[in-house]
Amino acid sequence: YLRLARLVKDCPEVESICIVNNASFPNAGSWNGNQLFPDTASVTADKYVPVQHYETFVDEGSDIFRTYGIKDVHTGKDLVLPEDAHAKVRCYLSEHLALELFGTTNVAGRQVYDGQKKGFEVGGVFKDLKHRDFENYYNLSIKVSPTVWFWESANLHLGNAIIFRLKEGVDFDAFNTRFKAEVAPHMQTANFYFNGFQPFKEARQANAEMRGVYNKLRLQYSLAAFALLCIFLGMVGTF
Repeated sequence: YLRLARLVKDCPEVESICIVNNASFPNAGSWNGNQLFPDTASVTADKYVPVQHYETFVDEGSDIFRTYGIKDVHTGKDLVLPEDAHAKVRCYLSEHLALELFGTTNVAGRQVYDGQKKGFEVGGVFKDLKHRDFENYYNLSIKVSPTVWFWESANLHLGNAIIFRLKEGVDFDAFNTRFKAEVAPHMQTANFYFNGFQPFKEARQANAEMRGVYNKLRLQYSLAAFALLCIFLGMVGTF
């Protein structure tokens, strides 16, 4: 699996890649909730902050911040992984989450505790982001682990996704043609094979439709419109 990721990363057209598990956007099956505590006293009192949680890895140069364009809250530039990213697990917090947990965004190096009461060093704070226009900003934590782990499943491609960003100005169709001709044949290994690329936008759309996100929104809009209609009719009947 990691050799396949390396084949993608080494393509001259590719700017960056990231390897993320199945709970991380855009391949999240649903809301992946967790709990974070700012200190041991909060753990004892069971006073936590609910969060949406992603997990990624640094094997083969995987960099979620560069690939997704996630910005450092202080510099406005892409968050940079530390040189010792392979040494230990770190947890990165969204701006809103850092403020809710600690009241400040200057929290790099401090400890947070997850729902299993396990402590992690805060690696940094990123600007609040949302992946769909209709979403609100929410508390988001990103755990960056040194080494990829897999679900014990035959569907490894569903367990961890390889997402990559092309360099500015690269023509996707030309890249896709070259990749199929020159790189894809080398991806026929063990139980793996190359079945094609899926643009990020399409993956996001397909996942939202499969999980009923849009249907839920349509239902909420319909109910809201019906409620307003009832209020209007009630006002008309009154007068």
